[in-house]
Amino acid sequence: MERPSVALGGRSFVRLEEGTVEHDFWMMAQIREAGLHAVEFEPGSDVGEVVEELLGRCLASGKAILLLSGLLLPEGMKPEEWKPEVAQEIAAHIGKITAADEKAQLKPLIASMLVGFFKTGLASLKISLKSSSQGAEAEPESAATAGA
Repeated sequence: MERPSVALGGRSFVRLEEGTVEHDFWMMAQIREAGLHAVEFEPGSDVGEVVEELLGRCLASGKAILLLSGLLLPEGMKPEEWKPEVAQEIAAHIGKITAADEKAQLKPLIASMLVGFFKTGLASLKISLKSSSQGAEAEPESAATAGA
């Protein structure tokens, strides 16, 4: 099955959906450094609000472009050929984009990337549980991952 390509800055990329162990561990480290590894939300939180909060944290971390770049491959490159330098090179390329229409693609791409982190279990999403009698925050029994 052919993956759809994304055109950015005159180059075509495809989403890296099944990466190597090296890639997965590198992405987990980037997610942790960005502070996205364990984010807490109230039960019943609006999905749109959660994504906006995650997007805001990602942008504030300064790692948004690198995280996005870690999930893209130059078209024609095999996932097994990925290495951290590929992500660094893609991030440098994306960082130089000036076209408004291409810049407008980035926030939705980053938002979909964040949702993908939780779907694949690269990050965990903690839900704060409020005790109705105490009104205090209780620790959840386990972190919920989108893959669970």
